[in-house]
Amino acid sequence: MTPTATQPTRPGRHAPVALLPNFQRRAIRLTCLLAVLVVAPPAIAESRWILEAAGAVAAPVEPRQFVDGWRTGLGIGAALRARLGKVEVGVDADFTQFGFTGLERLGTLGGERRMTRVAVPLRVALWRGRSAAFHGLFFQASGGWGHQSIAGSFGGTLASSPKTQDGLAGTLGLRYVRELYRRTRWSAGIRYTRFEFEAESPVHVAFLLGLQMPLEGSRPRRD
Repeated sequence: MTPTATQPTRPGRHAPVALLPNFQRRAIRLTCLLAVLVVAPPAIAESRWILEAAGAVAAPVEPRQFVDGWRTGLGIGAALRARLGKVEVGVDADFTQFGFTGLERLGTLGGERRMTRVAVPLRVALWRGRSAAFHGLFFQASGGWGHQSIAGSFGGTLASSPKTQDGLAGTLGLRYVRELYRRTRWSAGIRYTRFEFEAESPVHVAFLLGLQMPLEGSRPRRD
């Protein structure tokens, strides 16, 4: 006769997870799901690896001291993403440098503010079209680690030692992408970047121009 009673849980097997609060169990499940999507995307039929490189021209937005004392900056960046249907996820990094222009009552011989960011981006297709070649509009957001280094000679001949800060960085942006040649695509867009450091929260907006291509062997599918 088949027993109907529920078998007791063996100690040490499921009890530790069952005793966790609901939000911790959900966080563990979400982490496992993201690990499957990010670490093993080639196993998904519609996924492929995409490599992108871009240059940027960035303008300070806030705080006021950043806007008044620093000129337009130049930057470079790269990203590696996995395409999962209409969504792309992966890792990206960029570096931007601003030159010091001087502040009221503060002379300068020159200075640099360098900002570095490493983050996890999420890109979503808002619109896709086809004429002679693929083109589309994408929204992208990211969050991750941010770093800032300020060095130079300020106040006449007074040289300052480099000042570094680590914190968080987040971005929001739009990117227009168009096929160039055999699945190689060029892109242009705008990006809002905010850093959160202990002493300040600098913000800049950048115009980007980039080039992206699927990695060899990723077997991309036509959209």
